[in-house]
Amino acid sequence: MHDLASHLSNRKLSNIVIPGSHDTGTYSFDPGKNEDAITQSEDLIHQLDDGAREFDIRVRATKGGYFLNHGEAVSPWLRLSRIFKDVGEWATNKPGSAGEGPGPRDQEIIMLNLSIDGGVPTADCRSLGQQLGEALVTPSMLQAEFGTADPGQVTLRQLWSLPDPKRAARVIMDNSQCLNAADPFAGHWSPDPPFGKGDAQSYYANQCSANGLEDQPPDPPTQGVGVWRPVSSAVKSRSTDGTGTGPPTAPGPSMIGGVYTLFVQGTPDDLSDVCNIDPRKMLHDEKTVLARLVAQWRNDPNTKANLSVVSGDFFQETDLVGDVIAMNETWPKAP
Repeated sequence: MHDLASHLSNRKLSNIVIPGSHDTGTYSFDPGKNEDAITQSEDLIHQLDDGAREFDIRVRATKGGYFLNHGEAVSPWLRLSRIFKDVGEWATNKPGSAGEGPGPRDQEIIMLNLSIDGGVPTADCRSLGQQLGEALVTPSMLQAEFGTADPGQVTLRQLWSLPDPKRAARVIMDNSQCLNAADPFAGHWSPDPPFGKGDAQSYYANQCSANGLEDQPPDPPTQGVGVWRPVSSAVKSRSTDGTGTGPPTAPGPSMIGGVYTLFVQGTPDDLSDVCNIDPRKMLHDEKTVLARLVAQWRNDPNTKANLSVVSGDFFQETDLVGDVIAMNETWPKAP
C-alpha cells in the first residue's frame, strides 16, 4: 500500500483492490497427512513481505489452545497466539523480530478475516490489542473520527491519519468478539462482519478449472463451463455466495456496504473424483482467472467500482499481487 500511496491514498477501501491470502495458515500442516489441504507454502511473515494484506485465518479450540484449521485438518503447531505475534511484530516493525524490515509501516494496512470454532480466545485477543495499541482499528474509532463504522467508507489517508505513536501498519480485524476482547470499547462494525468469507460478504470461487473440464462426469458435481463465467458475473455486481448445486458457487445477492472480497481457490468442495483435488495443479487456471480479472477490471466500470479484495491460493506462485498492483496503478495519482 505504501508503494501505491500516490495513486490510492484518497480512495475508500471499497474502491481499491487489496491482495489477499486464502487459507493463510495452511503452510503449517503436515504434508504427509494433509497435503490436499495445504494452500500456502510460506509463513505469515513472508506472506506479508511478499505483498499480501488480507489474511484468511481459521482456528479451532483443541488440545488446550486455538490451532489453525482447515476443515477437519488441524495444524500440529500453529496457534492463534503465534499468528497474532507475527502480525504484531510485522505491523510495528519490532526490532530484532522476524517481522523487522524497511520501515516505518504507518502507510500499510493489514486485514484479518478471523473465523473461530469453539468460543472466544480472550487471552490471545487481549494480547493482540496490547501489541498494537491504537494501530488496531476499531468501529468506535472510525465512528468518532469519520462518522462511520464501515471501513469500506474510509480512505487510506484517513486510516493513516489516525493517531498512533508506534507508527505501525493499521490492522482491521473483522471478528467482533475477538475485537471486543482486545478492546472493550471497540464497538461493532456496520456491516458486521465488514469483509471476508461469510453470509452476504463475498463470492467464493471453488475452482477446478477456468473454462470447465474436457472430460466432465455424467452427473453433478461438475465444473460446467468453469469458474470464470460466475466470477465475471459476481464481481460486476458484488454478488455473494448463492445457493444450488456446485461448484462453482452460484452468484447470490449483492453485498451491501463493507469491503467486497473475491476468493479464488483451488480446493473445490465435493469434487475429488472430478479434479483429483490437488491445489497446485489448479494454479494455471487460477492464473487464467486472475489475468482475465485484470482485463475486466480495466474495461468494466462496475467491476472497478465493486471489487475490493482478491484472495487466492499459493499467491506467491501466481501473479496475484502483481495483478492487483496492475489494477491499482491505473488510478491517477492523487492531487
